[in-house]
Amino acid sequence: MRGALDLLVVGFGRSVRQRGLPALRIETRGAVWVAGQGEPAGSVVAGRYDLYRSLAGRRTPAQIAGLAWTGPAGRWLPAFEWGPFHPPAERVEHPLTTVEAA
Repeated sequence: MRGALDLLVVGFGRSVRQRGLPALRIETRGAVWVAGQGEPAGSVVAGRYDLYRSLAGRRTPAQIAGLAWTGPAGRWLPAFEWGPFHPPAERVEHPLTTVEAA
């Protein structure tokens, strides 16, 4: 799963930069990334499964905002729409509830 997350974070990081957003620290059990350029202005922590599904367009903006963020998630939510990935308007599946999950 680490390789898949690495790839998704690279694409998400491009989306962050293209939108002129500040860098975001992304953390899951055993891994940390910085998406974007410069010092992170915020962070999000999630279990690997929920992080993967969020970056791959399987979580609604509300579900993504419900992850463990430092500060408001809103400024980065548009960046979750990138390449072939588009967050659905309606919930398509339920997230796992713990950071340690998956």
